Amino acid sequence: DGKDGFYVLNVKRSGELVPEIYIANIELKDETAADDGLYEMTPAYEKTKTTYAATVNYTDNTIVLTVTAQDAVNDVLTVETADGTIIPMTSGIAKSILLPTSFLETDGATTVVRVHVENDDGEEGNYELTIKRAPRATGTARLSSLTTDLVDMTDDFNKEIYQYTIHISPYDTDIEVTAV
Repeated sequence: DGKDGFYVLNVKRSGELVPEIYIANIELKDETAADDGLYEMTPAYEKTKTTYAATVNYTDNTIVLTVTAQDAVNDVLTVETADGTIIPMTSGIAKSILLPTSFLETDGATTVVRVHVENDDGEEGNYELTIKRAPRATGTARLSSLTTDLVDMTDDFNKEIYQYTIHISPYDTDIEVTAV
């Protein structure tokens, strides 16, 4: 009829991808007291849900995962860490997963562990577990001094500050640190 019109169609991806095949169970080993908020996967595992979260102890750089395939004979299971390390998994067998070194570099760090399943027909399923570092436990003990043989920290040291960065020469091969 000779008329023009302009339309806009906004397309948004849903929050989670629906796997083509499922994993029967993903379990994170709880290394502390029950219901203390550490090493507890939330929400509880449900095969149609693909994103989970957990908080681990501040000093921990590993998690223990048990991934159980729906078809243990034909499903291939792997875990991938944020640094690209791919770890083959055996269905129903717990395995220690080393988190990337970057995970220990900052307070409040997070990292993503991806769990992947693929069957003989090429169908796939992907799940994500976001791991967060728990807050630092400061306790009541305090250092009275922190020194090195290479850098004078006397003016910079404060017993209520728990992280320091010092710069040394690229030619230095070792450093002596004294904490009192």
